[in-house]
Amino acid sequence: MRKEARGFAVAALLTASTVSEKAEDFLIGTRGPTPLQFDHGVNYIRKETQSGASDNFIQSNVVKYWTGKELGFFAIGALPYKFLKSRDTESSGFGDLTLKLGPRGTIDLHNFGSFHWIAAAGTAIPLGDTDTKPALGTGRYDFKGGFTTTYLSHDKKDEMTTAFEYNKPLTLHNGKPASDEINAGFIVGKKLNDNWRIGAGLRGTYKIREKDDGDYITKARILARYTFSKNPMWHIEIIGDKSIKTKYMPDETMGSILIRYNFGKK
Repeated sequence: MRKEARGFAVAALLTASTVSEKAEDFLIGTRGPTPLQFDHGVNYIRKETQSGASDNFIQSNVVKYWTGKELGFFAIGALPYKFLKSRDTESSGFGDLTLKLGPRGTIDLHNFGSFHWIAAAGTAIPLGDTDTKPALGTGRYDFKGGFTTTYLSHDKKDEMTTAFEYNKPLTLHNGKPASDEINAGFIVGKKLNDNWRIGAGLRGTYKIREKDDGDYITKARILARYTFSKNPMWHIEIIGDKSIKTKYMPDETMGSILIRYNFGKK
């Protein structure tokens, strides 16, 4: 019964992980080239258990805002739109809204490159319908807090990016307790030329407390970004994930296409 229940719980958990799906991305610890950035992505996620599989399409919509040069603030808002299918049931609609805010900074390491960081905290607001099967939201408020870092080489061609987020339920939905989650990962990236950047890394989720305590999933990630020569404010990204080790969590395969636009002046 536990594994069957997970099949229906997967869709509810997707909202909490949607922002994290993009966490291990290129240069995420750095300030954007302009103060305001918008991401729109189409994500296909297939999750498989012994009792069956679920196929999910999620349109991710993310707005990011930066201030300052060496020091400043960072804000992010994310609202996904979902098309979910688990066995013979389908649902679609908006998921939960995530909002986070915090400080950011840049440290110049001179000939050794530069180090960039963002620390942010916020909440997931339960906007997604929980009465559908699969559910579109968690039905609860969650605390989200974490940090991202990016190290860039002196020529800005090589990078090491890391991400960490702690997710803690603040309220219960229908009296059902939920586990805390740690989401973490890293990528190593390289700029090939003015158009292409490629990277690879690992990401994972670990559950703490309640009935899912100790459950986890580890995934390998590959990604590539193309920046348009005529208008470098636009770029497109392709991301692929594949689970390589799990404990009581569904095997997962994910593919994403992301379009990003930077607003304003550099």
